[in-house]
Amino acid sequence: MKKKIFHGIIGSSLIIAMILSSDVCIYAKNSDGDCVDRAYYNEQSKEHYVIDCDNKHIYNKVCNIVNEEDFTDSEILEENNVMALQLSEDNKEKITDLGISVEYDRCVEGTTYSNENREKNQNRDNWNMSSIEVIPDKKDESKEKIKIAVIDSGIDFNESINVVERKNFLSDKISPLYEDNTGHGTAIAGIIASNGCDNTVKGINPNVEIYSARVLDDNNKAPISRIVEAIYWAIDNDVKIINMSFGTKTYSKVLHNAINAAEEKGILMFAA
Repeated sequence: MKKKIFHGIIGSSLIIAMILSSDVCIYAKNSDGDCVDRAYYNEQSKEHYVIDCDNKHIYNKVCNIVNEEDFTDSEILEENNVMALQLSEDNKEKITDLGISVEYDRCVEGTTYSNENREKNQNRDNWNMSSIEVIPDKKDESKEKIKIAVIDSGIDFNESINVVERKNFLSDKISPLYEDNTGHGTAIAGIIASNGCDNTVKGINPNVEIYSARVLDDNNKAPISRIVEAIYWAIDNDVKIINMSFGTKTYSKVLHNAINAAEEKGILMFAA
């Protein structure tokens, strides 16, 4: 019972902090265009799509229609029968004729956490704590560390944040010391879990283990397929909470299915 209460307190604190801390408010934007960080395709007749094949049988059927070189190489997506791929109109029609839903690999988006907001918050002692009426000096005696996946722009190395595992879902190579090009993910992780050292604002609960999934690019955008891949990665790591500080107004069946899969595992999810 104590573990459940502790789990619930952390979860409730996370979402309330996201709502009430207006200086780091993340807005859901309507991103109907293709994601900006996708490479321009050599074959202009092809568009980028994402497909949830539901099972291996359907997955193999789609494989027989398209060329393997058109796939996004991802073991995580393949294990969950999801495809991110380029399709010609002809192949798209063949797949939809099988009764398979094909959707554009559209973007989610988060806002940039500006230097101005950082400086403003640094001058507000425990602003995130006071907004949800948490007593900063109260010690957390629980020995259990809750595993939280922060699906965002990455988290720069910081001794105040306990990042136990990192996964870069972008195609670039970057040092974990400075993997967050926008500061977005680092700010969110700090709100959740900073221990308050080095003059940083103390997080809601430092007694957690952060799993950092770097999905947002330099414009704080990511295709749905990348978000889905990160969710399944979080499930595989047996996290208890997933934080997603970004949004989209476009419905995605593939994203919906991934969220359902996380829910079935008992994972608590929060999103902008």
